[in-house]
Formats: sequence, structure tokens, C-alpha cells
Amino acid sequence: MKYYVSKKRMLLAWLGSIFFASIGLLCLYVPDPDLSLKLCGLLLICFGGLGVIIIPFRLFRSDQYLEIDDHGIFDHRLSPGFLIPWEDIRKVWVVENVNRRVTTMTLYVDLKDAAPYKARLSRISRFLMKLNPGMSDTYLIFGISNLSEPYETVMNYIESIHPEKLL
Repeated sequence: MKYYVSKKRMLLAWLGSIFFASIGLLCLYVPDPDLSLKLCGLLLICFGGLGVIIIPFRLFRSDQYLEIDDHGIFDHRLSPGFLIPWEDIRKVWVVENVNRRVTTMTLYVDLKDAAPYKARLSRISRFLMKLNPGMSDTYLIFGISNLSEPYETVMNYIESIHPEKLL
């Protein structure tokens, strides 16, 4: 099965980024702002502006994000993409991260040897993985909240082809 990024969710994220960048600009142009308001405005402009720039690339990308089949999990997040064969995968599971208003779903893939796959990731991705103390050296993580299919569909498909891999 091929999974694509949800255009609706990406559009909402892009609009949210525009909103936060706009609020940041308003914080800077308030008459007589104090230092904390200026700093808050700058942070909102930086993070919101980053989303305003990056999200359109994902929004207008037409190829799939993730492909799962009998051969394994094909990661299309990077331009060349790569296949993770089922033989290299120990377990697969989904973690639901519930924050006040936002719930995100993350697909964890526990690998027998993750080094060859992590070496293919970008420097920024590898750096962020090192910063995250909850990351193991054997996991790869796929954000599946922004997929066009619900996460249950992904897990049901994995269960239908490789039930022994589910945690």
C-alpha cells in the first residue's frame, strides 16, 4: 500500500504557520513593546516563517510518503528513498502522543541493525535523533499523523502481511 501526505492537513498546518508568523509580526509592531514581547514575536516569526517556507514543498509533492508491501517498508521521505526489508525489522508499533489539543501518531520501526539506514538520513535528521534522549539506536520513526489514511489502516495492513512484526 502506498501512503500519501494529506493535502488537507498540510494546508491547515501551512495556514497555522502563516497565523503564527503574523502574530509574531504584530508583537513586533505593538506600540512600545517590552523585551519579552519582542522576543516572543521573533520566535513566532522564526518558527511560523519556517513552516510558511517548508510546508508548501510537502503540500505540492505528489509522490508517496511511505510504501508498505510484502518486501518491506519503503521510505520516500528522502529523495532517493530506501527499502527496509521485513527481514531487518524486529517489531513495528504506533505511539499516540496526546497534547492538549493535538494528537500525533508515530510509527516506530525497531531494526536489527539501524546503522545502514540511519546513515542514509540527512545530517539534520541524525543530529535531531541524537538530541532526543528517548530514541534508541535501533529505531526509525515515521510521523503518520499527516497521512491521507488513518493510522489504523496502516496497522491493519501490516497485521495482514506480517502479524509477527506487530508489538
